[in-house]
Amino acid sequence: TLFLFSYRVQIENCSEEAVQLLSRKWLIMDANGFVRKVEGEGVIGEQPIIEPGETHQYSSSCDLNTDMVKMWGTYLMQRVNKGDKFRVNIPEFKMMVPHRLN
Repeated sequence: TLFLFSYRVQIENCSEEAVQLLSRKWLIMDANGFVRKVEGEGVIGEQPIIEPGETHQYSSSCDLNTDMVKMWGTYLMQRVNKGDKFRVNIPEFKMMVPHRLN
């Protein structure tokens, strides 16, 4: 059995400088403790520039062999004007099929 999970992310730029999302690194742990690492440029094929006070939203998905999963990771960002890079932690969140909620 294969389970498909979808999720939506909103990234808010609370700084006073424009930033660009360069890459992502996700760690995805299934209910058996197996961890999959997903790395790549941008998110869903984009490397968005997020202006001060603005947000960027996207939806994505992952397929797993178990009905529960938790994910966490980091984004590599760059200040547009200064060029310096920094990492932003993506807090852990959990997903599970609806019947597990009962």
